[in-house]
Amino acid sequence: MSDHYIHVIPVDPNLLPPKARREEAVAYFRKITADSDAVKASTSTAPVFVHCGANFNEVRCPACNKPIEIETWQEWMQQDSTAKGFKLPAHVMPCCGARRNLNDLLYDWPQGFARCRISAMNPNIGKLSAKQIALFAEILATPIRVIYEHL
Repeated sequence: MSDHYIHVIPVDPNLLPPKARREEAVAYFRKITADSDAVKASTSTAPVFVHCGANFNEVRCPACNKPIEIETWQEWMQQDSTAKGFKLPAHVMPCCGARRNLNDLLYDWPQGFARCRISAMNPNIGKLSAKQIALFAEILATPIRVIYEHL
C-alpha cells in the first residue's frame, strides 16, 4: 500500500514559526483532514529536504527556466547536506550563470527545504484549495509552499 502526504512549509527555509502558530496550523489541518491517518508538526535546527517522493519529475533554473541535469542537482544536494540538515549556499546555474540555492530551484512537483513542516498522512482530501493555502499562510504568518508526497 502506498502513502500520500501533504506537507505545508514556510517559503523561507530558515523560518521557524512560533510554537503556538505551529499548533494552530496542526489543529486546522486536523479539521480539514478528519480522515487523515496522522497530522503533526516537525521542526529541526537546520533546513531539511521536504520532497514529493514518487511525484518528482524535474528541476529547472528559476532564472531562465531551463532544465538542470539531475546529476548536477544530486551533486549539489550532496555538497550542501550536513548531519543536521542543509546549508543552502548559492550555486552558479549551468544554464545562465545566475546564482541560486537549492530552495530557489523550480521543482516539478514542488519540493523545498524547511526547519518546520506541518504534515498530514493520507489526508484523503486531494489538493488544498487556494483558500486553505491562504489560511495556512495566515496562521503561520508567512508565505508557504505545499508539497504533495507520494510513497
